[in-house]
Amino acid sequence: MKPALALIDSNIDFAASELAEPGRILADAPLLDAYSRAVVFAAERVSPAVVRIDVQRGNAAGSGSGFRSTPDGLMLTNSQVISGATRVEVSLQDGQRFGADILGDDPHTDLALIRVSASKLAVGR
Repeated sequence: MKPALALIDSNIDFAASELAEPGRILADAPLLDAYSRAVVFAAERVSPAVVRIDVQRGNAAGSGSGFRSTPDGLMLTNSQVISGATRVEVSLQDGQRFGADILGDDPHTDLALIRVSASKLAVGR
């Protein structure tokens, strides 16, 4: 009977040799290429709506991210990003910065809604 470690090592070697088969990699290439194109497409469509959120909590500062959900300034972020914040500021990818108001905060779902005073903001397509 082989020691347990030898069985684990032989299983790892078997799995690695299975993955290293040249035919398998070539067969998966079209699927991986399609997946890569789908990820790039999705990122290009939604990235204009992604924002940086800077917060002040007393003497401490923090940051997180969110996204614009409506052109009139509503943005969704995580509750943990804005919880306890005394000041919230949003930065857009083009460098614009806006002060934001917290409209809602639900720690149980870790979601929060904020609004900046701006109009005609780009949102994900």
